[in-house]
Amino acid sequence: MIFIRVAWQNMLVHRRRTLLILFSISLSVAVILFVSGMAEGLKKNFFRGMLEESGHLQILPAGTDDALDPYDPDLLIQNPDEIVPDLSARKGVQRAEKVLSFGCMLLAGDKNLTIEGRGTNKETRVFSKARDGIYAGGFLASDDGGKPGICISEGIADLLHVDLGDPLVVLVEDSTGSPWYIEYSVTGLYATDSREFDEGSFYLRHEDAEELLYVPGKTREIRVVLIDPALAGPLADQIDTGAAPYRGTEIKTWREIHGSYLVLLDFFDIFMVFMNIFTVLVAATVITNSILMNIFERTREYGTLRAIGMKRYQLFGFILTEGFVQGVAGSLLGLVLGIPLVLYFRPTA
Repeated sequence: MIFIRVAWQNMLVHRRRTLLILFSISLSVAVILFVSGMAEGLKKNFFRGMLEESGHLQILPAGTDDALDPYDPDLLIQNPDEIVPDLSARKGVQRAEKVLSFGCMLLAGDKNLTIEGRGTNKETRVFSKARDGIYAGGFLASDDGGKPGICISEGIADLLHVDLGDPLVVLVEDSTGSPWYIEYSVTGLYATDSREFDEGSFYLRHEDAEELLYVPGKTREIRVVLIDPALAGPLADQIDTGAAPYRGTEIKTWREIHGSYLVLLDFFDIFMVFMNIFTVLVAATVITNSILMNIFERTREYGTLRAIGMKRYQLFGFILTEGFVQGVAGSLLGLVLGIPLVLYFRPTA
């Protein structure tokens, strides 16, 4: 106890050196916290965004992986209105959504753009990024005449030189193999933080997509959002694709859908381990240098303590105690500085 009291008094006497050591320790702790928290936040944000759009489970037509054309009109689920209620009633399922994707061309005057269309619903969970990014009009809203409209991104609107309320022609190849088009009004404009997401597709109501492609009562896939991603495997095992209503379908979990991305995340984890080790080593070097400078500057003081009878082990304990007190105080200060930074930059749910 006396060591702690003496160490504290010495820290007060040598204020400038003590403040330098405390600054080094607190800054090192804050940097370690910030780097680790930022990396973990980026990983979680990427993972959440990846699963938000794809869902945790996908019900697809059998043979989808082997198809040369992902928009083949024969690759459709024939009875989605039977499958969706069955999925929704299963334990752990938050939402099951029909998604009717198709390749098409958007025409506006002399401008055209080849793009993917997605038929979905207003309450979509998997495409909530587009719905929440609406800045003009509404998501899957109707025009002033009550006719169905489409929702496009700000980037697509700029490419085609159109604005809210302007007409857009959607040209497709329908289920009979014939070219077909319908003119829609732009009733919603959205913008997100991802250019790839914004310029990759546009949205319309699922029933309007069925009419456009002439595939009544059918869909391309069903995406399932679960309470916990870990439930995807057990749920997939429960579903019998050889029995109704799942006959003629195949099931993919998020691990199968995003296999390559998961490998990248594993490499990212390994990289962050080495990054953390490097950060700790740099921090330890800075702290050690600061403490050694303090010891070397006080060599005469330590010599005096030895001369008046302080044992070698007592001097050693005194130095360690002072370093311990400085370490604890600096670490607490680093936590006070680092935790608010981590919380501030933490991605919101």
